[in-house]
Amino acid sequence: RRMSALSLGAFSLARAVPSVRRVAHRRVSSVVAAAAADAVLPPAHDGIVEASSVHSSSLASMHLSPPRLPPKPLIYLNATCPFAQKAWIALLEKDVDFDATFEDLSNKSPAMCASYKSATPDPESPAKVPIFIHEGQTMIESGLVAKYVATAFDGGNDILPATPAEEYAGALFAETFNAITPAYFKALRAQSQEEVDAALDSIRAVLQASERALTLSGDKPGPFAAGDRYTLADVLTSPMLPRVSVVLDHFRGFQLSKEVKAMGLTRLEAWMDAVMWRPSMTASLARAAEEHGTDICTALIDHSTKFVSWPKS
Repeated sequence: RRMSALSLGAFSLARAVPSVRRVAHRRVSSVVAAAAADAVLPPAHDGIVEASSVHSSSLASMHLSPPRLPPKPLIYLNATCPFAQKAWIALLEKDVDFDATFEDLSNKSPAMCASYKSATPDPESPAKVPIFIHEGQTMIESGLVAKYVATAFDGGNDILPATPAEEYAGALFAETFNAITPAYFKALRAQSQEEVDAALDSIRAVLQASERALTLSGDKPGPFAAGDRYTLADVLTSPMLPRVSVVLDHFRGFQLSKEVKAMGLTRLEAWMDAVMWRPSMTASLARAAEEHGTDICTALIDHSTKFVSWPKS
C-alpha cells in the first residue's frame, strides 16, 4: 500500500515517527535504568548489608531468601487503541518503570479477560484496554487510569494541574475537544456520503469550539490546554489527533491540518503541534508501529478498517 506523507500542522507522522523508532527503545531503557538507580533496598537483616552481594549458599545456610522487589506495575494495552494510549502516555510522562502486555483485541488473552472482569462493575461487559495493575489493585477506564498514574507516582513530569484555575481550563478544553471521538467513529461507520458529510461537519464544529475553549481564559502563556504546562488535559485529548489526521484522510479525504488552517484556528494549531511533538507521544507511536511491524500510518489505518463498511471496496 502506498502511503502519502500525512501532516498534522508542522508534524508529519510519515516523517517524524520513523526517526524516533530507535529513540523509543532507548527512552524505555533509560527509564528502567533511572528507576533501578533510584531503587531503595530493603533494610539489612541479620547482618546482611546487601542481599545481592551475599552468595546464595550463604543465604541457604541461614534459611534466608534474597529479598524480592515488589512487582512492577503492569498494563494491558493494544498498540493502536487511542484509549489505551492515554494511560500509556501518562506512564511515560511519569517515567514509571512498568511492564506492558500488548493484546490482540480480536483474540484477547484469558489473563486480560480475567483482570478486566475482576475490576469492572459489569462482569458481563467485554474486556477493554487499558487495564492497569499496581500494588494488588486492578484498574480500568483510560481517564481514571491516567489520573491514577499522575497522582500515584512521584517521578517524571508533574502533569497534575497546579491550581484550580489551571484544572478548570484544562478540563474545559478536554470536555470540548473529546466530543471529536464520537464524530470520528460516525464518519468511519457512515453508510452514505450524506452521513459522512454530517459527521465531518460535526468534527469541524468541535475544532471551532476547541479553539474558543483555548481562548476563553485570555492570554495564558504557552500552547497547552491549560497554559504553558503539559497536563493531564493534554494526555486525555491528544491521542485522537493522529487518528483523525491519518485515518480520516485515508478513508474520508478529511485533511485535519488543512481544515484547521482554513478555519484560522491558530491556538488549536499551536496546541496540535506542541502535543504531537511531545516525547511521550512520539515514543508511544513508534512502539505501536514496532508492535504492528509496519509504519505508524499503516498501523492506524489497519486498526480502523474494521469500522468502515461503506463504500464497499
